[in-house]
Order: sequence, then structure tokens, then C-alpha cells
Amino acid sequence: MLKKVLAAVLALCMMFAALAGCGITPGTEEDTGEAGSKAADPASIRVTVDLPDGWEEKPNNFANYQAVKETSMFTVTSSRKLSSDNDIVEYVNKDIDTMKQAFGDAEFSGTEKIDIDETEGVRFHADFEISGMKQRQIYCYYFKHGLVIMVQGAYMLNEDNAGAASAEIEKLISSVKTEKQ
Repeated sequence: MLKKVLAAVLALCMMFAALAGCGITPGTEEDTGEAGSKAADPASIRVTVDLPDGWEEKPNNFANYQAVKETSMFTVTSSRKLSSDNDIVEYVNKDIDTMKQAFGDAEFSGTEKIDIDETEGVRFHADFEISGMKQRQIYCYYFKHGLVIMVQGAYMLNEDNAGAASAEIEKLISSVKTEKQ
């Protein structure tokens, strides 16, 4: 029972962290900067992921894709990209600054460039302490389909299976594929 309550609390923390970092409000179409092109509707993105054993897809009204395994979570969300957002590193650094203001006690890593979903992106992680438990949240951002795609994984650092959970999150991140429907 305690694990289920903890997982629910951690899921809320993960969602709040993502929302705190998200600087885009869905609802109005924005020009993507490409001639005659409008940003895709975030709901029109299909996400596929290679799930390791034991992971289960979960419906989520705020995400394009979500899967869970015990206290570990994996989420892919998308929001409209503003035409003024041209540099993914700059975009991520703004989100990190916003998250630091909202979650001052969290420990943030530096950013690093990655290739994700056949696109150049940026990743970082943040460690959150909740009631004596530490959760690592990994964030990967990239621009694709006229959207900002955020891939987020989370697992508990002080559980016996933290190494295995970390490896599974990395496999999930590397397997993400998005396409417009």
C-alpha cells in the first residue's frame, strides 16, 4: 500500500515538475517559422516505445504516452513550438531556470546534447527529495513536427533496483518514435 501511495505522490511531483518547466500554453495555433506551415496539434502525435518486460502503458489526459513499472514512470508529452523557439539548448535552459524557481531544493545536472527520435535534442536530470526518498527525473527535449517533444523518465534513487530502473529508462528514451497522424 505504501508503495502505491508513494508512486502516486511521485507521479504528481513528476507532473508538476514538467508543468513548471513547460513554457507553452496549448490551444492557439502558432506559426512554426516554415513558409505556410502551422504547428501540429499535440494530440495528433502518435508515440511508439519499445517497452521492457514489466512495464505497462497507462492512459493519461496530459501526455501523449505514459508507462509505469512499480515506482518508475516514463512519459512523452508534446506542446506547440513557437516560431520564436529556434534553439533547443536555449529553450531547455529557460525551462531549467523555471523549474529551479519552482523546485529550489532539487539538484539539477548540466545539459548535454543527444540524438533522440532521429532528431538533435538536449537532456538533463533533476533529483528531488520527497519524504526522505530521492527520485531522479530525466528530461529530454527536441523540436519535431512543429512541436516541442519532452521525453521524461523517473525512478527512485534509493531503491535496490535503481541501476536496473535507470537502464530501463535509458532504453525507453532511445526507443521513442513520434509521427504525425
